[in-house]
Amino acid sequence: MEPKVIIIAPQKPNNEKASQKHKKRVGAYCRVSTNNDEQLNSFYNQIAYYVSYIAQQEEWEFADFYADEGLSGTKAWIRDEFNRMLEDCRNGKIDLILVKSVSRFARNVVDCLAYVRELREYNVDVYFENENLHSIDFSSEFLLSIHAMHAQEQSISISNNQRWATKKRMESGVWLPTFVGYGYKIEDDEIVKDQATAAVIERIKQLYLNGYSAQKIVKHLKQKHISGIRNTEEWNDSEIIRILTDPFYRGDLIAQKTYTTDSFPFERRWNKGEKEKYVYKSDHEPYINSEEGKLIDEILSRRKSNSFAMNQSQEKDCFSKKIICALCGNIMKRVILGKDKVIGYSCKLHIRNHEACQNKTVLKTTIQAAFIRMINQLKSHNSILEKYLQDLIRLDEYFCERAKTEQMLQELEKIKKQIHKTVMEYNQGLCEFAFYVQEIRRLRSQEQEINHAMVQEQIETRYKEKIRLTKELQKILESRNYMIDFEDELFSIIVDKVKISNQTMVAFLLKNGMELTECVEV
Repeated sequence: MEPKVIIIAPQKPNNEKASQKHKKRVGAYCRVSTNNDEQLNSFYNQIAYYVSYIAQQEEWEFADFYADEGLSGTKAWIRDEFNRMLEDCRNGKIDLILVKSVSRFARNVVDCLAYVRELREYNVDVYFENENLHSIDFSSEFLLSIHAMHAQEQSISISNNQRWATKKRMESGVWLPTFVGYGYKIEDDEIVKDQATAAVIERIKQLYLNGYSAQKIVKHLKQKHISGIRNTEEWNDSEIIRILTDPFYRGDLIAQKTYTTDSFPFERRWNKGEKEKYVYKSDHEPYINSEEGKLIDEILSRRKSNSFAMNQSQEKDCFSKKIICALCGNIMKRVILGKDKVIGYSCKLHIRNHEACQNKTVLKTTIQAAFIRMINQLKSHNSILEKYLQDLIRLDEYFCERAKTEQMLQELEKIKKQIHKTVMEYNQGLCEFAFYVQEIRRLRSQEQEINHAMVQEQIETRYKEKIRLTKELQKILESRNYMIDFEDELFSIIVDKVKISNQTMVAFLLKNGMELTECVEV
């Protein structure tokens, strides 16, 4: 018997509500990279244009507008509106994004292609108006990559020109920083005192000259409810010392304390001698004159010397910076208790706020007693170390086939050179785009494999070191009698950290990786 086929005709929506569901949800993205008036006028005109344009299309429905002003297109992660747009696309709120040009979307080739491909997965189309390109069409990706590469090269060229111009201004002495320190402002292309905050700088200077320490000045400013440098932040010791010692507050301006890297993507870094620095002496009105500056430097130097002498005079012990609070993870500070000057260790957080950490002070004698007990336990039960050693050896054997780190570093260097060569050949038109993509993928894959192998090599190295330390500890215990008195030298040799849970529970983290806990009655 032949099967009977029944055809059910499709139902066409015939009401306004149904047709409304099929309207394309359209958003627009706009960006300008500077904050000057001309650019901002263009920025606001773009907003007005796209909002009006979307509203005129009957088959479109306005979704949202995303606008970043005064931000670079080379780094997507700093653009809040761009990231908000991506999140809306991931949540299915947009079908089409309108952008004036590829350079407005991204000046970084990698970012541009990555985001376009991600949006394609969500069935979101990006239309680049100037280039007349739809990203939803996979065949347009080649043209898109060319335009993105052109935008990237344009960005590099602009950056190089700006850096050249900035350097020339620095050399000629007409350079001005975009941001001046607290207490100053730029007015008519001159650095002048900001009268709104000048009194605070003067107060800091006078308090320090009158014998106040940086800590006391911070306390004074908080008591007077004087807001910090960025209004929302509180004052701290380092900010006070910086104001007192920075040449800027003594009338000198140092240009190029930071610099932008030559390679793409650009990064801002502190200038530690890689680039020239330019010092403009007596550039602006100082808060601290030369005599006050000398006096401040003398006070600061004297206090540093006194602090160093005080630290040197304090008893040094093997527990320094090794005692950790097991409850909150803070270092436990050495304290002196009572008239008898008994040494103990107390959690830094507990000292500041007893409610924040309940861990109480543990006596130094308690830690010493716990260490003696641990050493005697290891000597009495030598199987503890032996079993741990065998486990380490088995783990080491598992990773023993890995290549040596030096060889892998050499291989990585070769791959990086090959990647650079391939990129240069493509930029010069010596190879096709398809070959370029395939070659870069192959080289990146090799790079990832070597990096993974290097991680394994590091693991192997760590196990070998633990094995060595465990064997040394075995030899030490075999060559000595049971411990009666605490020995600083042995503690320093074998213990990495000590974790304190309470006044009687002490855990020792040994340098060979073992963790052993002892409970001592007090």
